[in-house]
Amino acid sequence: MGRYYDGDIEGKFWFAVQDSDDGEFFGAEETNSNYINYCVLSKNKDKVFKGVDECKKQLGEWLTIFDNYFHEDSAYSDLKIEDFIANNHYKVNAKDYKVKIIWYARLMMGIKMKDFFKDNPDNNLYFEAEL
Repeated sequence: MGRYYDGDIEGKFWFAVQDSDDGEFFGAEETNSNYINYCVLSKNKDKVFKGVDECKKQLGEWLTIFDNYFHEDSAYSDLKIEDFIANNHYKVNAKDYKVKIIWYARLMMGIKMKDFFKDNPDNNLYFEAEL
């Protein structure tokens, strides 16, 4: 169960973290209702690259924390992430993860978009997002 996006990129929106319209952060434009059909024009791919950089900037040291956490465990909860941070002696406030995980989920989508444009620099990217 969950909300998915598919098309030229595919993935699952993070439950209770990621909005269905998160593609708009990277310049995607809605093309239909019912589901949200998105298109990122190839001429706008620089917005995707800049968006990925912005996500990394917003995450800062949390990027490494989340990369390490999700390398070990694909599921998360408040307690599991807080324990992971404490057990690995990261010097961050574990409670801040709720804001940062939104940026991490967005980054995962942005990386898929970036990879698409690296492989298909002249193509438009299309995907459909469940509401």
